[in-house]
Amino acid sequence: MKIAIIYSEYYPEVFKGQKKQILEFVSAHNIEIEWFLIPGSLEAPFMASKIIKNGGFDGLVVLGCVIEGETYHNFIIQETAHSALVNLSVQHLIPIGIGILTVKNYDQALVRSSDKKPYAKHAIQAVFDLLK
Repeated sequence: MKIAIIYSEYYPEVFKGQKKQILEFVSAHNIEIEWFLIPGSLEAPFMASKIIKNGGFDGLVVLGCVIEGETYHNFIIQETAHSALVNLSVQHLIPIGIGILTVKNYDQALVRSSDKKPYAKHAIQAVFDLLK
């Protein structure tokens, strides 16, 4: 099983926790992965589409973090990215685990990228389960 991991390091400490969860899961399940860096979560659908077009992967996982701000910008990013990723998954019949955290503040992001609430693990687990 080969899974593409699309990730943003926009919040480095958050990604550090997400990466740890992914590496622990793949080592326990003998999964081959390849990492694809993106600037932010809004670029995830483009990278996912490019990976799907080029082939070679059984599934994808997208990791990122969108934190609520003073404007509605975060809602636009999270809605656009999530909708486009779900559409790609259904259109191309390839599982895409969405591990883009959508939180109110940085502290919530740190918790959700830790072992307390392992959302990245849940994203790769979903892809793994769909491919078994």
